Amino acid sequence: MNDFLKAEPVPAYLAASFRTFSPGEFHVTRNAPYSVLLLLMKGTLRFEEDGISVEVKAGEYYIQRAGLTQHARQPSDMPHYFYIHFSGAYGTAADGSIPLRGGWNPKPLETVLQELDRLERLSLGRVFGKQALFFEVLDQLSRGLKNESGNEDLVRRTEAYLSAHFQEPVKMENLEEALNYSRDYLTRSFQRDRGMTPHRYLTMLRIGHAKWMLANTACSVREIAEACGYADLSVFNRAFRALTGRTPTQWQKENR
Repeated sequence: MNDFLKAEPVPAYLAASFRTFSPGEFHVTRNAPYSVLLLLMKGTLRFEEDGISVEVKAGEYYIQRAGLTQHARQPSDMPHYFYIHFSGAYGTAADGSIPLRGGWNPKPLETVLQELDRLERLSLGRVFGKQALFFEVLDQLSRGLKNESGNEDLVRRTEAYLSAHFQEPVKMENLEEALNYSRDYLTRSFQRDRGMTPHRYLTMLRIGHAKWMLANTACSVREIAEACGYADLSVFNRAFRALTGRTPTQWQKENR
């Protein structure tokens, strides 16, 4: 099966830009003579490709092959993405080849995509410059795929950060900044390796500590909520009940 973009002959850059769908917008119907690399940053892009339904979500990339027909039966979910038109050859897996879809981390490519978009808007030649930036995108995708098996290290770093900061008002922005990965990539990696989102893991840490405090200290429920990173008592109560089936007060009475 021709499910991989081959490194040889070298893929050739044609055009690129950012694109954002309006609410309710459908993917265009087309059968292009060029391939399209889609790098999703937000939302979900939906279309059919030669009759096969495809959904590309934030943190994923997809290559629409030349000569295949794309059209949509339902609207996309306001996707924001970067697309690159190019010509390339396809085949089976080999050294340097890239699958037609997979995950990607926007952080390392942010500057590259912005520069590629800038050069495209200038309407100047700069053919070699654009091609070099396109190669950088493909190289990052290739390296990211090779590092998929190394996600355990990223997951452990995520766990370590959350364990050290669960008593603080941690947000995904803090995690992104500390680990230098996008929230979508972090969430997908953690979900795949641990079967839950980082937010779920953080909640379990907080409620676990809250249970210990309820059973072993004289602190009030509000004080315990604040000590576990919850500024809003009602949010703490909902999270506690969702995990234990009890209110904090009920759990305390049963376990002291």
